[in-house]
Amino acid sequence: MFDRDLRRCLTAPITTRIESRTSTEEQTIVKLELSRRRLIHMGAAGLLPTLLSAGCANTAIDAVGALDTQVTGPISGGDKGWIYRSPVLDLDALGYVMEEFFVSGTARSFKLADGAETSFDGEWRTEPDLASPFTTRIFILRPADPAKYNGVLLAHWQNVSAGYENGYPTGDEIFKGYAWMGVSAQADGIYGTPRTRPYSLKEWDSARYGELNHPGDAFSYDIYAKSVSAALARSAKARGGSLANLKTKSVIAMGGSQSAWRLATYINAVHPHQKIFNGFLLLSHFGVAMPLSEPSIPQLLGPAGNGRSGGSCQIRATSDAPVLAIGSQAEALTRFPARQPDTDTFRSWEVAGAPHAPPSTMAMKNLTLERDGIPLPGGADQNIVEWGYVVDAGIRKLAKWIDTGEAPPQFPPISIVLKDGRPTFETDAAQNVLGGIRPPEVAAPVGVHTAALTKLLGHSELFGEPRMLELHGSRERFLASWNEAVDVLVRADLLEPEQEGPIRAHASDFWK
Repeated sequence: MFDRDLRRCLTAPITTRIESRTSTEEQTIVKLELSRRRLIHMGAAGLLPTLLSAGCANTAIDAVGALDTQVTGPISGGDKGWIYRSPVLDLDALGYVMEEFFVSGTARSFKLADGAETSFDGEWRTEPDLASPFTTRIFILRPADPAKYNGVLLAHWQNVSAGYENGYPTGDEIFKGYAWMGVSAQADGIYGTPRTRPYSLKEWDSARYGELNHPGDAFSYDIYAKSVSAALARSAKARGGSLANLKTKSVIAMGGSQSAWRLATYINAVHPHQKIFNGFLLLSHFGVAMPLSEPSIPQLLGPAGNGRSGGSCQIRATSDAPVLAIGSQAEALTRFPARQPDTDTFRSWEVAGAPHAPPSTMAMKNLTLERDGIPLPGGADQNIVEWGYVVDAGIRKLAKWIDTGEAPPQFPPISIVLKDGRPTFETDAAQNVLGGIRPPEVAAPVGVHTAALTKLLGHSELFGEPRMLELHGSRERFLASWNEAVDVLVRADLLEPEQEGPIRAHASDFWK
């Protein structure tokens, strides 16, 4: 049966529509003719994995993408002379190296199968649609000593919510032997918006990034996947590839905020077609998934009835790649209608009182903005609740889940009730939210900490000494409460020993 189907695919004429962006950023449709001779030249052996994972109707798209994706580099030079949005770190001291590469090939878009819909449970039935050429970039952080690589690659979907790219390895866990790859998967990172075009890759350093080409975000899912798989394939073939001679045993797809909702779409719509990732880490997750129709962000996050936003969606059950979704207080109300129970392959954590991004991540962002000549966002006010160590724990626990099958711990969600049909936080005596993972700034309250969709980075109204005295009774009792909150995090294995001491010492900053 398979031999007969293979012969039918090789002898049939194949036409695939290709979309490409012109210099005026308009979409044009052209035809790509793949002759029978070329398919035969590719070889049945090369096509076999693709034919087994997709129907004959999709062979042209899959074969071109799988066989024609090229990785070039390392890239150097340009007008600026450094990698855009790379971290401001002493990599030599950390024992790491960082390099940049270009990835070129043909990407697919996806569409709902006939009669299917973007169902709330995430069980979307999809099929490949159009194909288009692309050239994007990846930058990779890896241990300088191959013997120190733990075999886990973190593939980061670069965020473009600002109209330009953000995304850099931060925290402590990544530098304990992981490799990290930033993937420029979306068009706004390459072209920018009318307001942010000077900070796009192509214009920020045209000498370095001028050849990049993106057909539009409908193709972002396949561009992301092919960038990762092509980098791994090149590294497996020869020393000096994009991951040098490192041997990778598992790949974790990760991204935050807008990137997280695109990863939710990837899980629901694309992962069933492409078994590339061993696990998924969704950070600052709103409980939404971008429909394949690519609506605007206001349409995605705006109300759509039943307390849900336009993009409210759960994550489909995956038997082969566990999912850990970590949210902060900033997304909790939007996420509430799409909450789903923990399972053997899904975990959800919510951090009480926390802003959309950990303060430590924002500090790194500001350093890179200043170096790259991008104006810092206005307003210094931000919620002070740190939760970068929760992200570190998420990486650590997900890697272990993939490796050993041991699932991460479970935590109660932030406490939300419906009042007059609207999700509302339940709060404690200090007016902080109840439930969730409770950082010491909340468990031993030092202020009222808020964050929401309308103010993602939130606000902390710190208490003066009279209020601290009223809540805690004395400085000694406050310090005891703070240390007990840290003890809870340690017992939950959310803190590593080197993180514990500085967090305990931080208590004295709130009550001298």
